[in-house]
Amino acid sequence: MSIKVDKLIRSKRRSISLEITRDAQLVVRMPKYGSLRDVERFVREKSAWIEQKMAEISERIAKRPVKKFVEGEEFYYLGEKYKLLIVENQNPKLKFQNGFYLEAGNSSMAKNIFIKWYKRQAKLNIPKRVQWYATQNNLKYGKIKITSASRRWGSCSAEGNLNFTWKLMLMPISILDYVVVHELAHTVHHDHSKRFWAVVGKIIPDYREKRRWLKKNGEEFSL
Repeated sequence: MSIKVDKLIRSKRRSISLEITRDAQLVVRMPKYGSLRDVERFVREKSAWIEQKMAEISERIAKRPVKKFVEGEEFYYLGEKYKLLIVENQNPKLKFQNGFYLEAGNSSMAKNIFIKWYKRQAKLNIPKRVQWYATQNNLKYGKIKITSASRRWGSCSAEGNLNFTWKLMLMPISILDYVVVHELAHTVHHDHSKRFWAVVGKIIPDYREKRRWLKKNGEEFSL
């Protein structure tokens, strides 16, 4: 097979599907007892589409600005941009008060400092959003974990445990809520069937718009 499959997932699904992740990885989902020859044939048939999508995503990645963590640079928080100011003699190293304030002398560690800050905000805020939507819609879930996942905004285990990447804290709250509801719906249906989307749609009627927005703009919200 000339096109590399980065991840192959077997499940109870009936057909083969392809996904190009936002970091240009090819994920193939196939029936649990399906043939690898069928996968190879399917990928060959879709090779033009795969190569086009790969090229589009790779171009977006190449154009993505690299953060320098300098005075005046802007960073997202819940969908809004805030400027970074460098200040002297501050503890903690990073504060947020309608803008980001980074203690001088931490430029070499700035990215890790920002990530730790976003993780703290995620641990504080995401469980509250999960609990609210679960309570309002009589949904049950297990544990909540904040991750550093680069390919997935969220996931739901077979036991109903939910994972969310801290990068959601850069997103608009409406998109964060969509991801929360998406994963909560997986506690009912562990697939992307019509029944699954019916659960999502009942809670967020314009979920299709949110889903399209995330696919189109998600890469902009990163460090």
